[in-house]
Amino acid sequence: MGEETINLKTEAVEWDAPEFFHRPKTVSWYWLSVIAAIIILVFAWWQKNIFFGFFIIIAEVMLIYFAGQEPRVLKFSINERGVAIDNYKEYSYDALEDFSIRRKNEEFSELIIKTKSHLNRHLKILIQEKSAGAAKEILSKHLPEVEHEDSLLDALHELSGF
Repeated sequence: MGEETINLKTEAVEWDAPEFFHRPKTVSWYWLSVIAAIIILVFAWWQKNIFFGFFIIIAEVMLIYFAGQEPRVLKFSINERGVAIDNYKEYSYDALEDFSIRRKNEEFSELIIKTKSHLNRHLKILIQEKSAGAAKEILSKHLPEVEHEDSLLDALHELSGF
């Protein structure tokens, strides 16, 4: 996971990072999740809303399944064409609006890129701390750097431990 390549001659930086921070869940976390789902199921039953009840059951099963998933390690790169994620998706600078980088811990920073897409407005990519400076230098030539504020959804994501 510590692999990183910087090539300033062609203005490119590549690094490997997990797709998200994995926070191991305790047994208490799972119990709270199940209890919350049961309370919502009781409410759905009281409202006589069978479809909502089925939705809650499916959502809880998916929540429990995804809570235990380990993140994949992906290869990221930034070059003169744009930002690429694991040879899967490439974003040209024309599809991007701005960026910011904020430190998460000693090893990783979080690269936040605002896109012009209405479906996936913000890309949040973990970047190795040692690659952050080179990434900032390359991105600054193509996009403005702005300070991104956390949304309510970001705060709930952090609070839930997901």
